[in-house]
Amino acid sequence: MASVVGRSADWLAGIETGRRNPPRIDVLAELARMLRVPLGDLLGQSQLVEDERQ
Repeated sequence: MASVVGRSADWLAGIETGRRNPPRIDVLAELARMLRVPLGDLLGQSQLVEDERQ
C-alpha cells in the first residue's frame, strides 16, 4: 500500500503503529486523493448514513 502513495513501507508502518507523528493535513488530503477515499476516512471520522427504509 505504501508504494501506491509514493511512501516507504517503514513510513507507513511508523504512522500505523504510532512510532511516527501523523502527516500534516495537506499530506493526508493528497493521500486520500491518491487512494480515492474521503479525507474523513483517513482522519477516522465516521459518516452518518440515513436509513431510507421509512
